[in-house]
Formats: sequence, structure tokens, C-alpha cells
Amino acid sequence: MADEICHWNINGLKCKHSTNYLGKINQIASILENSATLLVNIQETHIPSEKDLPNFVQTYKHLFNFEKSYSTAGDVFSGILVCIRKTEKVILSEVLENGRLLYIKTKNNASDTTKHIFSIYCNPSDPVKQKALIAKLRDKISLNNIHLDSCLVLGDFNFVTSILDRNNKKMNRTDIETSREWELFEDNFSFQDTFRLTNPANRLYTFTSKVNQKFKARLDRVYCTPDICGKIMSTSFIVTCLSDHKIVKVKMATFIDKGRGLWIINNSYMEDTQYHNGIREIAENITFENELFDDYRQFWDFKNSCI
Repeated sequence: MADEICHWNINGLKCKHSTNYLGKINQIASILENSATLLVNIQETHIPSEKDLPNFVQTYKHLFNFEKSYSTAGDVFSGILVCIRKTEKVILSEVLENGRLLYIKTKNNASDTTKHIFSIYCNPSDPVKQKALIAKLRDKISLNNIHLDSCLVLGDFNFVTSILDRNNKKMNRTDIETSREWELFEDNFSFQDTFRLTNPANRLYTFTSKVNQKFKARLDRVYCTPDICGKIMSTSFIVTCLSDHKIVKVKMATFIDKGRGLWIINNSYMEDTQYHNGIREIAENITFENELFDDYRQFWDFKNSCI
């Protein structure tokens, strides 16, 4: 069994009269109706208030919690809507920056395990604002002593950290400036890029420029903490004509069979006199048996090492 985490920069979900509006609603509905869907992170909604939310929020409220961060008059192209399956209880939802950064803490109804979810939507072509947003993310984790188990950071970052993630094989000024800050954040908190866990050298992209379709980049990413890394099965990109961004889907195992593991002796026994005497008594009374030892040499080596 596997859970699925989806992220999509939807390129606007406010205008009900736009050409692609109905297609976007139907696409989201198909994701929400998939029983494997655990989390859907929708960004660039352009939605400024509760009254502008799409109807699927009411339609699927019995299955999903909907956490929002609205766009503002000074930042109309922002906006976040996170859909969380109701197998998870939302303990805390906090807007760290309107339409750009949202923190959610959940607890699983069956296992009581918690998850920390950060939805981050970085400003395009503005390394100053991008670094300020990363600083808010870092401060939330550090100053609030968030214990980073089962933590996800996902969104449209609007910068890349590697030449593998742009089809022109070059990092631009924004990439170079912001990636230094992000890589420091990754190192400090041990976050891993889920796509690179299973695709260490692949060149695949989530964004294609409308202005010039020759420009492509992997701007949309999902990061996780080490305890989740071993559960990542795959990351796929779903092509859609409804937005200039593909849908990112991460498939995550719900259970991992760890096996029997290795036996390790308790070293404290080495200082236990009673334990030593018991081993010596067993060794003194042991006799040669063909099914236990290949020959007498192996038998005496074993016996002498014990005595």
C-alpha cells in the first residue's frame, strides 16, 4: 500500500469564467477521489477570501481538511490551498506569510504519529524575497523547537539548485543567489529532495515557459526528512494543458518491512562475573559432537576461547 502526495501550481483558480477553470476543477476532483491521496498542495490560487473558494471545498469536506492562505492586494498572484485527508487530524495551521508560506501540523487518527507540513511558494525572479521566505521557514523550525520527524516542505520554489534542473544546463542569477541559502537550510535540517532520491541524474522538468516554450525547469519540488526518505517509492510529473506547471505526484509507502536485523551482544555482560562463570561452566562440560563441529581442532579452539 502507498499514500500519494500531490503538488500543483494551478496558475489561477479564482476566475470561474476562464477557459481552463472547469478543467482544473475536474482535475483536482479526480485527485481527491483517488483513495491513495493523502495530501494535495495547490498553489498560485489567486484566491483572496473565503467566498472565492471553489465548490469542491464543500463537496469533499467530509473526506479532506482544507487549509488556506489567501492572496493579498499587494500580491494577487499568490495563494495556497492544502487538502489533507481526514485520516489526519489538523492540530495546528499557521500562516507564516499570506499566500506564500503555510505551516500545518497533523496527527494520524490511528497511530497518533505527527507530521509537519510546510507549503512554500517563492516569489519569481526575486532572490531577496525568496531568501526572506526561507528565513521565515528556518526560524519557524528553529525558534519553535519543531522536532523534525515526518516533515515535508513542498511547493513552487521558482529557483533551482542544480544545472540538472534547467534544460539550458545553466543556473541564472536568482538560482545562484537563493540556492546558497536553500542548500544551507537543507544541510542544517537534513532535508532530501524526493525526486533526486530515486532519480539522481535524470533531467525532467515541471515548468515550461508560456513566453518561450524552449525554457524549462524543475521549479516544483518536495523535500522530506530522513525518516521519510526510505518510504519514497517514486516521483512522477503529470502533464496537463491547464497550467504552465505539471502536477508533481510522490508515492510513499505506508509500511516498510525492516527484517530481522542483526544480533548485537550486550557489552555490559563482559563485566558480569556471574555471566563469566556460567559461560565457563558450559564450556568445561561441552563434548565433541560431529553435528556442531567439523573437526577436533575447531572443537578445542571453541572450548579454549570460552575457558
